[in-house]
Amino acid sequence: MGQLHLMQPERQIQIRGGSTSSLAIRNGPPCQEDDDNYHDGKIREYSGTVLPEDIWCHIHSLMTPRDAARAACVSRAFRRSWRCYYPNLIFNSKTIGLSRDGMYFTRKVDQVLEKHSGIGVKTFEIDCSCCDKLKGYEYLHRWLQKVVTPGIEKLTLVMPENEPVNFPCPVLSNGNGSSIWYLHLVNCVFHPTVSLGCLGNLTVLHLDCVRITGLHLGCLLPSCVVLEQLKLRRCYQITYLKIPSRLQRLSYLQVLECHRLQTIENKAPNINSFHFIGDRVEFLLGESLRLKKLDVLCYPFLRYALDELPSIAPNLETLSIYSWVRWSIQH
Repeated sequence: MGQLHLMQPERQIQIRGGSTSSLAIRNGPPCQEDDDNYHDGKIREYSGTVLPEDIWCHIHSLMTPRDAARAACVSRAFRRSWRCYYPNLIFNSKTIGLSRDGMYFTRKVDQVLEKHSGIGVKTFEIDCSCCDKLKGYEYLHRWLQKVVTPGIEKLTLVMPENEPVNFPCPVLSNGNGSSIWYLHLVNCVFHPTVSLGCLGNLTVLHLDCVRITGLHLGCLLPSCVVLEQLKLRRCYQITYLKIPSRLQRLSYLQVLECHRLQTIENKAPNINSFHFIGDRVEFLLGESLRLKKLDVLCYPFLRYALDELPSIAPNLETLSIYSWVRWSIQH
């Protein structure tokens, strides 16, 4: 009597670009589904050849960095993805392991980046704030050169508080930073110049405890023509903050504890939310006709609010004024 072999129909899988790939579903033991994985009675690692490579890369990109690294240890497809395409490189105390040893942190990051081609990186985030002292500043430029290429979208760099590091601005030049839409720097020295080039896709700029002057910021902002959010915190070297009129899309401005700041001059026409905490400054808000929400923690601002805001911000809906001292209003 002959044997009857039942085969299930092939499943069509949609991949990027509109093409399809066929995946046959078999009933045999998983270890026997691919001759490459079963030889001489021993199970080899799964090669991942059944699915198209772009599907493996997409699946891999959805994993956390730690899970992605573990998957790369057991699958050739994931290993190729990790080395060549894995897009989200995030290094902090959670992904690397909690340690205050800066050299340990540096070695771990360097080991990962040595095995990565730098191709396809979308997010690069490195948080060294857990380290007492980072020993690998000499590596930082090399790391950034590898991952900051056309196509990167998010860049976050958090350095230890006791040792601000110079951010190597040249890594953003020659179009390498043109695709970045999110830039967050903490405890860095940041001195961009007009030669930096255009950050034409930057929509969020967050500088926290960054050593940057108003002059250097003035070299950067005019090129950020689609900027929507500007956040400055404890940037003590800024004395004059000028927001150019070219920032037509800027809708949110936050200036916190920049204690040497003396003047804020705004010419951007579409800011609708402004949050300020600081000492006495001169506010030149211009014709902020779209301003709807204003939060201020600054005693001298009260008189300015009463005298000037009704005329320059007629659409203001929410005004919150906080003060460290007691004051009274006399009519």
